[in-house]
Amino acid sequence: MKNLITVVCATAIIALAGCSSSSTPPPREDTPSPPQPSAQIQVVHAVADAPSITVNVGGPPPAGSDLIGLVFAGVSNGSFLPVDAVDVSVDANLPDGTAVEVVAATPVDFVVDTRTIIVATGAVGAIEAVVLVQDVPGAASTGNARLRFMHAAVGVGTVDVYATAPDADLAASAPVATIAFQEAGDVLDLAPGDYQVRVTPTGDPATVIFDAGTATLIGGEDILAVAVNNTTASTQPITLLVADTTTGDSDVVQDV
Repeated sequence: MKNLITVVCATAIIALAGCSSSSTPPPREDTPSPPQPSAQIQVVHAVADAPSITVNVGGPPPAGSDLIGLVFAGVSNGSFLPVDAVDVSVDANLPDGTAVEVVAATPVDFVVDTRTIIVATGAVGAIEAVVLVQDVPGAASTGNARLRFMHAAVGVGTVDVYATAPDADLAASAPVATIAFQEAGDVLDLAPGDYQVRVTPTGDPATVIFDAGTATLIGGEDILAVAVNNTTASTQPITLLVADTTTGDSDVVQDV
């Protein structure tokens, strides 16, 4: 009996060893890399008399990038970058096909979960870049719209900007922004609906130098409205470059 038990045990051990050696271990799943923190860059061309521009972010942009050949009133769709300090420069693309650096390389800090908007301002021969930073996601989480005004009209003094109910009396209204050249107001969180945007010299609500008429803000929109020099036959000194920073769509709104 003792010998039988020994044989049975030995046989069982051999069988287990055989099963162990022939079994296939479960496939190992690679652990996905955690998402890398990133920031977003967007460019707005707000120089009415300048040629197209190319924005270099840490070096020339790759072929096909919308940072190449951005024309007046153009807005790039937004590129994601690692969070870091990166040199940014701007080239003007001349009609003969050459490029001239108009804004020297300047380090810009890209911060996680922010959108850095670089606005080309000034006039041909004197282009400057203004850097605006705001949080991402661009649309207000409440379902409201976001609206921000910037002044990029050369030769126009400090202005008051109003965003009121249509036909509201400006004398009884408070401006939503008071901004000088190359300044931007705060990001406004506004309920969807109809608004009338008007611009006056600061402290003079009776003198309207721009009236956009009635426009409808839609929940989720993230609008940057830039006052730029008027290049049309209108006598008003400015027009409004309206850019949706979420979609990259843009339009130049004329005075009504």
